[in-house]
Amino acid sequence: IGSRLPMVTGISFTYVAAAVAICADKGYGAVVGAVLVGGLLELVLGLTARYWRRFVPPIVSAIVVTSIGFSLLTVGAESFGGGSGAEDFGSWQNLTLGLISLVACLAFQLLMKGTAKQLSVLFGLVVGYVAAMAMGKVDLSGFAHLQIVSVPRIMPFKPEFDPGAIISLGLLYVVSSVEVLGDTAALTKVGLNRLPTERETAGAIAGDGLISSVSGLFGCLPLTSFAQNIGLVAMTKVVNRKVILSGGLILILASFVPAIAEVFNSMPQAVLGGCTIMMFGNIILSGFQMIAEAGFTQRNITIAALSLTIGIGFTQVSNIFVHCPVPADLRLELHCGGLRRRADPQPGPAQRGAFPERSDGEERRRGLSISGICIGGGGLGVSVRRQCIYRRLACATMTFIVPFRQRRFGCSLV
Repeated sequence: IGSRLPMVTGISFTYVAAAVAICADKGYGAVVGAVLVGGLLELVLGLTARYWRRFVPPIVSAIVVTSIGFSLLTVGAESFGGGSGAEDFGSWQNLTLGLISLVACLAFQLLMKGTAKQLSVLFGLVVGYVAAMAMGKVDLSGFAHLQIVSVPRIMPFKPEFDPGAIISLGLLYVVSSVEVLGDTAALTKVGLNRLPTERETAGAIAGDGLISSVSGLFGCLPLTSFAQNIGLVAMTKVVNRKVILSGGLILILASFVPAIAEVFNSMPQAVLGGCTIMMFGNIILSGFQMIAEAGFTQRNITIAALSLTIGIGFTQVSNIFVHCPVPADLRLELHCGGLRRRADPQPGPAQRGAFPERSDGEERRRGLSISGICIGGGGLGVSVRRQCIYRRLACATMTFIVPFRQRRFGCSLV
């Protein structure tokens, strides 16, 4: 179990829409139960990958990588402008910060030599953060009510094993397995200039499944490999697993020391956008290279053209499914106290208690968010954006660091 590759995992947006629907009907306990069982399903898929891997040809993996890269461009652009839903989105201050970070990354990579070039992204983040502090764009209010130490709780929700919920998330686990195939192929291509071995592919899928089940024990949504790290590897060429281990240890430390987590959360989105927008472009180029290596036969051209057109085109035009057999009043909104339908002024019995009611101050004291994972005394969870649930189901497009703002996101699954 495990790919032995420098892969970074986090909570995928692929599962959010299904989890919201299940939570509204069955409660969050059914989501936790489905996460636990679904993770074991993906574990089995990984251990048996040698038997079904041949049904996923290289052209499919290449298309998955390319589609992920295109979907991440929107994320990078939104971060560059200040973050989705920001009141000052697109302001000259945000655009200036994004440009400063981008120029700092490029200048450091072009002017430095040897191993120092590998620190270009870190240099851009530091320069951008200092510039943001000088412009008064760094929000330090989060440090006001932090606990010194915060311990996540195991099993904050009682799991319920509903067959319908398990099937719904189980299908998404299968989709996630194909995505992991593409991520593994892209990572070995840009970092090691070779194709992944059967052991690496199977281990990556099995590892995702196992840690997803562990994630469910903490009340989280499933975890999957993040494509953002592929762009970082393409820029820095750092494939040493000890580096990834160091980053993981920092996140673990941040989960127990909220002050460390708040340092990451205080970083403006525009600074992140300036450093990540180029990395996401590298993912697209990696996908193009993989498509070229798969060959431009008529069969591959047909598969690539149809898949990219539907996969990217339908994602961009979210209203294309407006007449699907789902009543309009079932469009869900997230609230601090639970899920509500647009037409319902009060939450229903099944919806009430889906999320624990906590005040804004208590959320800020108990939970922070890094890479989509809320870290705090209330356990691990995921903050979701209300307006992105349906639009981004097709692509796992979580930003590398998602700043936790209770008023903006509306709720936290903790």
